[in-house]
Amino acid sequence: MKIIEKLRNISTIEELKKIGSVENIVKEIENVIKPLSIRKEKKIEYKELFEIVKLLKDKWKDFENDDYFKNERSKYLFCLTEVDGEKRNKYIGLTDNLYHDPKLAKKWYYKISKILNPNANPTNKVTAEAFNNLKKLYDVVNSGFEEDDSDE
Repeated sequence: MKIIEKLRNISTIEELKKIGSVENIVKEIENVIKPLSIRKEKKIEYKELFEIVKLLKDKWKDFENDDYFKNERSKYLFCLTEVDGEKRNKYIGLTDNLYHDPKLAKKWYYKISKILNPNANPTNKVTAEAFNNLKKLYDVVNSGFEEDDSDE
């Protein structure tokens, strides 16, 4: 995992290029952030990879040579700010069942809210962004229940 240690100390694209090929660096990063992966709709160049590395260093404080997230909070922070769509939903437990069971949806929302705990550090922008994204997702899930209530 020497690559990850080197990534923690880079500050330029040139330094990134000296570490290795884009493919090898991406592979090492994905080993650290597993089960997540870097979106690869198109071939990634060093410039884009450098931005990804900066983002991981900045927003994911536990970016170390570890095969998994250090804790659930790190997972939710990363997934709610950097991952979207089906992958995000899978990793944060947003399943179809939540759209049909308001009690289950509320339990899901409060569980993640408690883990993120935005009140513990109100100046942390990453936590605020993650919590806001969680709230938006919950509002979407919850909007179906409100419509059901009005039909009664």
